[in-house]
Amino acid sequence: MADLGYTSPGEPDVSTATSSAGPTCAWIKGGKSTAVGILTGNRDRGAGGLATIYHNKQTGHFAFVEPAPEVEGYPAVYADVQDQRSSGKCVMYVGIADDLTFTVKSGGYEGGQDSCDAAQKVSAAVVKTLKGA
Repeated sequence: MADLGYTSPGEPDVSTATSSAGPTCAWIKGGKSTAVGILTGNRDRGAGGLATIYHNKQTGHFAFVEPAPEVEGYPAVYADVQDQRSSGKCVMYVGIADDLTFTVKSGGYEGGQDSCDAAQKVSAAVVKTLKGA
């Protein structure tokens, strides 16, 4: 996270709104923010995995779902209730099991490419951390 300007540990988010999906942690500095969520709560309710993300598009819960570059060999998508990438907000979901995803939300960047590049970097770091590398 240091290469993105975050030098302090992230802050866990234990609010009810986010904790039902799974544990999250956020970093905020100078108008930029990044949040990581491991969506174990969704998995436990039978709503985990990238298939659910695509289903959310079909049911109208998400306005868009688009393939993203793989993250350390794992499939990924950009998805959200609104496509705000052009204004510097990017939400990426990475499928780490058939029934489990994690999400990285980046905001406050120059535009879609910068915010999604940040989400991609953080996602790669999450996978490496989960693998113990």
